[in-house]
Amino acid sequence: TQIQHKYLVLAMYQYQFQHYLIHILSFCSLERFFYDILIFQVLRILNEKRPKAFILENVKGLLSIQNGEIYKMIVEKLEDEGYRVYTKVLEAKDYGTPQLRKRLFFVGIRKDIDVEFTFPEPVPLKYTFSDIMGGKTEREYSFTIRIGGRRSGINNRFNWDAYRVDGEVRYITPEECLLLHGFPKGFKLCGNEGQRYHQVGNSVSCCIVNELVKRLQELNVLANRKNFLYSEQI
Repeated sequence: TQIQHKYLVLAMYQYQFQHYLIHILSFCSLERFFYDILIFQVLRILNEKRPKAFILENVKGLLSIQNGEIYKMIVEKLEDEGYRVYTKVLEAKDYGTPQLRKRLFFVGIRKDIDVEFTFPEPVPLKYTFSDIMGGKTEREYSFTIRIGGRRSGINNRFNWDAYRVDGEVRYITPEECLLLHGFPKGFKLCGNEGQRYHQVGNSVSCCIVNELVKRLQELNVLANRKNFLYSEQI
């Protein structure tokens, strides 16, 4: 199901949302904020479908918005739906792909399932940044893939898409960005080039989700099926 704004992974149901950057108005109450954003729909889905587990992702800035009150409220509301909630900031480069990308992850497990979740330990890179770019890169890891700042130039402080490859400056493609997220080679995006860049800027790192799902499988919370999105080679 496609819904605008945020990308959500439910462990037993698949819903894809575009990434949602939270903007808070100083006069907006916490309750009004809470019910105006997508988390309300997440709670509705959890209430109606009762999946064994869920995985959510957001920018790590959520931890500090309104001195952490928004974050605390979200956790409390998820717990009120009958889930134990675990959160941690994870970085893509620590889970198999060479991208500097820190994001806040929520893992929820239904309270009637008697297990204790711990976040997975880092794993080695499956491939290098040079492998993805098809030549020797000066950097070990890519910058965070994002929406703003595209084509700002390699010497600009907002640059994230220009790199020196075999001594020559070139821009990373949307397809190479997908590989940095852990999508399999050949995964297709719709739209023109600008729209494809927008999609990869909003994407969740499959490499991290893969490790989280594996941990849930190890705990027998989820069925032990092959995770279909994550690519361990290019």
